[in-house]
Amino acid sequence: MGERIKVGIDVDGVLADFITAFMVEANALFNIPVVSMFTDWNYGGTGITEAQADAVWEKLKNTSNWWLREVDMLPETDGLSELDKKALCYFITSRGPTVGDPVEKQTAQWLRANFGLFTPTVIVMDLPSQKVPLAKALTLDYFIDDKPSTCKQMANAGLKSYVKDALYNKDVNLPRVATFNDFVEEVLRGRGQLCPTLT
Repeated sequence: MGERIKVGIDVDGVLADFITAFMVEANALFNIPVVSMFTDWNYGGTGITEAQADAVWEKLKNTSNWWLREVDMLPETDGLSELDKKALCYFITSRGPTVGDPVEKQTAQWLRANFGLFTPTVIVMDLPSQKVPLAKALTLDYFIDDKPSTCKQMANAGLKSYVKDALYNKDVNLPRVATFNDFVEEVLRGRGQLCPTLT
C-alpha cells in the first residue's frame, strides 16, 4: 500500500455550524434574529454591532465547554468518516478558549461524538494565518477552509486548497465545493487540482 494522503480540515464553517450557534447566543443576549449564514465575514446580514459581537464572544468564553456542547454538524458532512479511514486527517482550527477543557480536547470530543472518530488529531492555532506554515510543515496534500483570507494564503503558498462555499467567500476565485462531502469525493477520487496562485 502507498503512503496515505494528508488532508487539512478547518472545523467551523466546514464541518461545524458555528454561525447558527453564535447567532443563538446573540438572540439570547440581544433578541437578534437567528440566521445560518453571514453575507460577509464580519457578521454581514445580521444587524449585530461590533460591541454586541464582542459580548457574544465574552459569553462563549465564559461558558464551560461551549465548543463541545453548543455547535451542531453541518449537513452533508458524514463523508468525513470514510475520508478519515483512507487519509491522514488533521483538524486545524483557530477556535478561541472557553471555560472547561482545552479547545483541542473539546473539538476532539465533538468529532468523536458526531463522526465516530476515535483519536482525531486537532491542532489549534492562535491566528488563522498560522495555518499556512503548519500546512506546509505537515506537507498536506489537500486543505479545505471557508475563511477568504486563509484560502487565498493557502493558494499563494502553492497548496491544493478548496473553498467551502459560503456567501461570505464568493469573491475567492479558487476551486470550491458546495458541501464537505463534495470535497471528500474530490480527494478520494483523485480529481483534486492544484489551484492557481492569487495576486
